[in-house]
Amino acid sequence: MTHALAAQAPHGRPPLPAEDPGVTLGQRIQDLRTAHDLQQREVAKLAGITPAFLCDIERGRTNPSLDTCARLAVVFSLSLQDLMTGVNFNGGRTLGALPAGLRQLAQHPEFGPQLNADWLHLLSRIEYQGRRPVTPEQYLCLFLALRRIL
Repeated sequence: MTHALAAQAPHGRPPLPAEDPGVTLGQRIQDLRTAHDLQQREVAKLAGITPAFLCDIERGRTNPSLDTCARLAVVFSLSLQDLMTGVNFNGGRTLGALPAGLRQLAQHPEFGPQLNADWLHLLSRIEYQGRRPVTPEQYLCLFLALRRIL
């Protein structure tokens, strides 16, 4: 079963409910690192920090300084503001925090309404054979398969 996902313009969907655990800065950095297919040691070297410190940031055991955040943003070719997009320090998650393909699926008029906060959180964290989905189509196939068995 194939579902065509044409590029959809955002339709003013509000941020996800507050009960969603939200994305931390560490999760955001880890998501960016894995999306760029980089190892912790590579990112740490480029940012001028130790791999252990990066690990602690990703696991939420420590908070980086603003200077460290700026250097991490440069590693991912982002502005500091873009690095922080989707990170809600009050614990809420926004659509901007989702990986691009999942964000596009969440905005799809047919499937978006079926994706509640629990589904979005699950789909944003899942990996298969060490890789995460990238395209809206990959997220849709995963969602439909999981929906059948859960």
